[in-house]
Amino acid sequence: MALLENNLSSVVEISRQFLRSIQIDDDFGREDALSGYVCQGTAQSLLESMAQQLLETKQRAFTWTGPYGGGKSSLALMLCSLVGPNQKLRDRAKKILALSSDSKIYKAFDAKGTGWTVLPVVGKRSSVREQLIATIEKRTGTVFPKKKNADVIAELVTLAESNAQGLLLIIDELGKFLENAAIDTTEDIYFFQQLAEAASRTNGNFVVVGILHQPFEAYATALGRQTRDDWAKIQGRYIDIPLVAATDEVIELIGQSITRDKNIDVADARLACAVIANNIQTRRPAAPKNLADSLLACWPLHPAISSLLGPISRRKFGQNERSIFGFLASREPLGFADFLQTHKVSGDSMYRPSTYWDYLRANSEPAILASPDGHRWAQAVDSVERAEAKGQAIHSDVAKTVALIEMFRSGASLAADEETIISCVNSSDKNAIKYALAELVDWKILIERKHLNAYGVFAGSDFDIEGAISSTRNEISAFNGKLISELTDLNPVIAKRLYHETGTMRWFSKTIVPFCELSTFILDHKAAPGSVGTFVLCVPDAPITDKQFLTSIQELSFENSESPIVFGVSKNGKRVTELSHELAAAERVFTTRTELEGDSVARRELTSRISSLRNALQDELTDAFRSATWLRQGQKLNGENNSTVSAIASTVAEKIYHSTPIINSELINRDELSSNIVKARRELMYRMLKDGSVSKLGYEGYPADAGLYYTVLNTPSLHMNRGRLGWGFGKPKDDGEVGSTYLELWCHTEEIFKNANDKLGLDQVYALWQSAPYGLKKGVMPIIALAFFLANKAHIAIYFDNVFTPNINEVIIDELLNDPKLIKFKYVAAGENKSSLAKAIAEKVLSPHLPGTDLGAISPLDTARGLVSIVVDLPNWTKRTNSVSDSAQAVRAMLLKASDPNKVLFADLPTILGSQSETDLVNKLSFVMDELQSAYPTKLREIREIVLDSLQHGNGSTEELRNRAKSVKGITGNFQLESFATRLEEFEESDAAVESLISNAINKPSHSWVDRDLDAAIIQIGSLAMDFRKAESLAGLRGRNSARKVFNLVLSAGQGNDLSRTIEVSKTDQSKIDATVTQIMPILEKIDPRLIFATLADIGIQVALKDEVKS
Repeated sequence: MALLENNLSSVVEISRQFLRSIQIDDDFGREDALSGYVCQGTAQSLLESMAQQLLETKQRAFTWTGPYGGGKSSLALMLCSLVGPNQKLRDRAKKILALSSDSKIYKAFDAKGTGWTVLPVVGKRSSVREQLIATIEKRTGTVFPKKKNADVIAELVTLAESNAQGLLLIIDELGKFLENAAIDTTEDIYFFQQLAEAASRTNGNFVVVGILHQPFEAYATALGRQTRDDWAKIQGRYIDIPLVAATDEVIELIGQSITRDKNIDVADARLACAVIANNIQTRRPAAPKNLADSLLACWPLHPAISSLLGPISRRKFGQNERSIFGFLASREPLGFADFLQTHKVSGDSMYRPSTYWDYLRANSEPAILASPDGHRWAQAVDSVERAEAKGQAIHSDVAKTVALIEMFRSGASLAADEETIISCVNSSDKNAIKYALAELVDWKILIERKHLNAYGVFAGSDFDIEGAISSTRNEISAFNGKLISELTDLNPVIAKRLYHETGTMRWFSKTIVPFCELSTFILDHKAAPGSVGTFVLCVPDAPITDKQFLTSIQELSFENSESPIVFGVSKNGKRVTELSHELAAAERVFTTRTELEGDSVARRELTSRISSLRNALQDELTDAFRSATWLRQGQKLNGENNSTVSAIASTVAEKIYHSTPIINSELINRDELSSNIVKARRELMYRMLKDGSVSKLGYEGYPADAGLYYTVLNTPSLHMNRGRLGWGFGKPKDDGEVGSTYLELWCHTEEIFKNANDKLGLDQVYALWQSAPYGLKKGVMPIIALAFFLANKAHIAIYFDNVFTPNINEVIIDELLNDPKLIKFKYVAAGENKSSLAKAIAEKVLSPHLPGTDLGAISPLDTARGLVSIVVDLPNWTKRTNSVSDSAQAVRAMLLKASDPNKVLFADLPTILGSQSETDLVNKLSFVMDELQSAYPTKLREIREIVLDSLQHGNGSTEELRNRAKSVKGITGNFQLESFATRLEEFEESDAAVESLISNAINKPSHSWVDRDLDAAIIQIGSLAMDFRKAESLAGLRGRNSARKVFNLVLSAGQGNDLSRTIEVSKTDQSKIDATVTQIMPILEKIDPRLIFATLADIGIQVALKDEVKS
């Protein structure tokens, strides 16, 4: 009972010897290499066929062709052991063969003493010559001279003739060498023909065996039709012997490969094996009598599956043949190993047809649909899906069983009769299975073939796909290049070599154009955005010889020498036309024929047909583009250095963009940048402005922007130490390396600027740089543009939105990056007479603003830039005020709107200032600029004095003013007065403090002030100062130390001479009061107190009257 609780994997395993992959080069000579090998009758027949050829003819070259996992490598290893130098292995091989002593095999492969020379080779996707040389050197000790084309065949002939018994050369996985030859045009496929001919002609016994999975020419499917025919001819030099195990042999091998615990009761399986064996023997009487036992040895595979695996392994699903033992060991979903892991031990636990059907659908359906079995599979799948939708699990299992057996019964002699179906379906209720079978027939999902006494899948489709496609072909044009480009995957051609050399990715788009449309295509051609041009595969659309067609295209390419089109002519162009026509027709049928809407079988098959056509066309196009003769400017481009389309693309792109700077950074040297690199570029450009005079822009470490700096600026010497000038930007260094590649671009740009009659837009500069022969990418251009401007800023004026901008800053950088059309440049030349005036103005006016600058070398542009910069940097009030002189206002307006630096210096300024001489102009300009620069500070000083006077602060200290403010702050209840007091509390000797008081008074920021604002501010500040003093006098009522005393006087002397006054006295006046009191007190003390008050009142009235008179 405990055993039944375990998974099948605990009692069943696949023998390792069947899973082990034979490597004849490594395994030859190992005494255990042949352990467990069983030489089936098919393999013996193959050796006998070879032996007969060797004994009776001069044929010495053979190929063995058979499916994966068919035992070819094991047979090859046994043959090597049969003739090899090891006597023990020779005896073991004979024991495995178990033939009579007079067998033809022993005669043909007779070995004595040291035996034959054996060269076992395993194919790789590399040169067959190189592998043969390596094997000869390893096995014989021969050392080949180090030269490119060593004569391998001659050496093989020498080895054959030097060993009287013979030379056996076995090449396992020969197909890999053939695949390499199909890809690598330097590999000569005729080597295999020469090898076969040498084996036949030599005086020695030289036997060549190549082991394949498919016919010789099938490895050339990606090549042209003519090339495939050539390969087929080479195959003719070899006798091809198939090694395909018979179904009964496969069953025997499967049984030997599966081992199980002998304690398992397999009685249920025994009954199923008897049913399947009887089914097969009825249809194939020659089947072995012990077939049921052989099938039982395959448990837990259901006997139906055991009998079908052989035929299935010989089917091609796309390019992959199913290996029997690969399936047994595979961990794919629903595979045999997965079944063992997930099912419990039981006599009726078998891997049944329904499970294998699910396995094929999950892992191989696309390949089956594209294979010759595609139509039948589509019908079968439709039947199974209808059974699943209409019935229950038992209906589904029955449909899957019938579908699988019918699909692959050829070669197995198995038919889906009622008894077989019952044995395959996992149900103990036979009546339920029979009832489900009857229902499926009734539902027209299955059909009973009474003449075969078997069931099959109902052919649910009568739609004639072939006829529909054929008629549609006649309705549409023979070729639709646009449609074919959409239906196939025409990947661009990358110029890889050029990318490695320059760091710039160049690519060409690909298209197909029939000859009749070429002229229109050329006329309308525009290269795809970002591409160099187009590789156009030209295909004939009318009967014409290959030579005539090539000549016509060559003439056309010469006539269009300036076009970035590369014209191609391929030998399989006609096949491309045929396939494209058929694919277009199939697509039209699929999208337009209403009959397909309710016909899932036909739809599935047509989808498979379209997929197959698409793949075939893709293969032909791959071959066409790879093997075509490519033409430009009337010249053929194919050659030793241009063996691939990519190499040709590099050659063409190099000629078009022959002056591309080398920029080895795929991060920045592209059109579209990542967000991180966009940020790094911006940071680098900000640093170029700020730290241009600093060594390596001050970079320490390697942040992202530092990497861009070293690649784009430092390596080509756009930014470097320039001797006495220090670090700065300038012309790239002609160093014969990276810097030299920038020179033509740099010098051409300088020339363009010098010759331009008007301003030159940055977008125009970019267009120049992007075009041939430079081809700069968008990502790197802003960095080079900024470096160019900084290197030439003495001669190039910059304009933002058509307004002259004195200095480039981060705002301009942002605009430059966002919209190059807003940025314009203009070259400003400087004559000697102009330079004199520029220097004079610089020395008189600009020297305070240009510390450390060599004014003797200053250019007119720098001078104009300096003047504009001064005005642009003026406070906004100064830019608006009418309080300066008329001359100052005129100069200010002109500089703020300056558009031409030369015009500013040599026309506008002399006219505005009315100056004829240089000295007079410089003096007047100096006065005006001083006036403009001092206007704002002067105005602020004026208002400062008004503030202090209004507060009656006079010459009081700043500290005293702050203390006065503290005494008032927080007691007034007036928000504006509180704000006024707060600012006085923080008052200091600065313009900012005065600006703060003004802004508080008029509730307006300083950058918005105009003249009337300051007039209003003076009035408001006076009012606030008055309120401040009143509040200050009452501070004592709130228990605060008041900085002032308040006296209220009411005096009356009769005759109308009455006086009422409120007098404020500051603490600074208190000392004077105290001194006066000290002086007069001794006099007053001698008088009657009443008279003292009268005297003071009289004095007060007289002072008041005199004060009124003065007023």
